Amino acid sequence: MKTIISNAWICSIKGNSVQPVFGNLILDNGKIVEIEKTKFEEFQKSGNDKEKNVYDAAGRVITIPNVNFHEHIYSRLSKGLQINGDTDSFYNILNNLWWKLDRSLDRQMVEASAQMASAESIKNGVTYLFDHHSSPDFAEGSLERIAGVLKKNKLRGVLCFETTDRNGTALSQKGMDENINFNRHGVDENIKNMFGFHASFTVDDSTFKKAADFVNGNDIGIHIHLCEAEADREISKSRFGKLPLQRLIDNNLLNSKSILSHSIHLTAKEYKKIESSGSAIAINPESNLNNAVGINNFKLIPDSVPLLC
Repeated sequence: MKTIISNAWICSIKGNSVQPVFGNLILDNGKIVEIEKTKFEEFQKSGNDKEKNVYDAAGRVITIPNVNFHEHIYSRLSKGLQINGDTDSFYNILNNLWWKLDRSLDRQMVEASAQMASAESIKNGVTYLFDHHSSPDFAEGSLERIAGVLKKNKLRGVLCFETTDRNGTALSQKGMDENINFNRHGVDENIKNMFGFHASFTVDDSTFKKAADFVNGNDIGIHIHLCEAEADREISKSRFGKLPLQRLIDNNLLNSKSILSHSIHLTAKEYKKIESSGSAIAINPESNLNNAVGINNFKLIPDSVPLLC
């Protein structure tokens, strides 16, 4: 079915520049098939296009949609929650807020969170979400539920489940299984997946090794919190004898399809290693401020490292 958006300034992208074109946008089954140029001087105000499936933009601007490269859909309904316990450190914020919240989520709450994320994303011009999901006690089928809500709202996304050993072996395996099962049965033209991990200080080497076999065997990337706070470095070094980035490298988990979220507390040498891997860094300034973990030192990051927002 064809749809026409008429009388619009269309931000046509050519290379690294925007070349605005005035005219009509022709869509067929939701895809742009043609840009029909018209004269700006001749366009009339809205209300004149009465044909079915013709929408008069009345001189408004049409731009490419935004992408959210690091989303936590499960947290969308957390606004205003009362926090019981200390929040004087990043670890305490995790322990007294986020880890309590994700263990409380069930099917209905996951779906409601996805509905809220969809509404707020559309309102802000975001149509593609890279979600980093966590609901340890409702792991099986959780990504399918989120995907269903996104597709119902005509959104696209790349989903993963936040695998972690912090809740014990059984729930760790369920998180891993959800990543694997969704990769095998949940992806389509508009919904893809990555392999998700919580911060490395909550993931054992045995879990990394098992996941690496699947990641490398299926040509996908990982989505992980990396050195969001100093705690990641300190606990990883104490518990596993290595810093977080080196653990990912040693377990063969970095590639050009991976997203390393936050990546704040890293050295210049570590950023060079990320550059060599081809992985991207998702910067999250608002979240960083909310959790008081600091901001990236962009002077240390090589220009060739992709920075996502």
